[in-house]
Amino acid sequence: MDLKVGETLGDYEILGLLGSGGMGKVYKVRNLHSQRIEAIKVLRPELSADPELADRFLREIRVSAALDHPNIASLRTAQRIGDQLLMLMEYIDGCTLGELIANQRPPLQCSVEYISQALKALTYAHDHGIVHRDIKPGNIMIAADSVVKLMDFGVAKFANDNKLTKTGVLVGSPFYMSPEQIQGG
Repeated sequence: MDLKVGETLGDYEILGLLGSGGMGKVYKVRNLHSQRIEAIKVLRPELSADPELADRFLREIRVSAALDHPNIASLRTAQRIGDQLLMLMEYIDGCTLGELIANQRPPLQCSVEYISQALKALTYAHDHGIVHRDIKPGNIMIAADSVVKLMDFGVAKFANDNKLTKTGVLVGSPFYMSPEQIQGG
C-alpha cells in the first residue's frame, strides 16, 4: 500500500515517506486529534497475510514496547486498521548515521559522543534481555539536537527466545554483523 501525502490512515494524516525496508514503509504523520507529528511503520499488505512475518512485526512491537530509554526510539502504540498492521512511533527530526557519514565525516568528538549514546542504548537493551541483531548506520538516528536514537528492532530477539530464526539463516545486515552472529551465535 503506497500512501500519498494528504491521505489519511485512521486518525493520521500522511505528511511524507520517511523510508522503506523489507517489512514495510515508515511515514511521517500528523495525529489529527493531538496535532502531534509522529511516525507510522506500516507492514506491507502481502506480509500481513503471512503469519510468520506478521509474527515478526508483532515481535518488533513487543520488543520496542519493552524498552524505555532516551537513546531508543519510543513506540507509542500498535494497531490494526483494516487489513493493515502498523505501529505508531516517536518521530525523530534528524538523519541516520548512514546519511550523515555519506555527506560529511563528523568530527572525532561528535563520533565518540554518537557511539557512546548508541552503546548506552545497546547496554540498556541487553540488560533487558534484548539483542538488536541489526546494528548499522541506517538504524542509528541522529536527532537535530544531537541525541542518538537506536531504531528498528524488527529482527531483534529476546536473548532466551529461539523462535523465528531458522537454523542456517542469517538475520540482519551481513556487512555489519559480529563474527558471533555470522557463526550462528
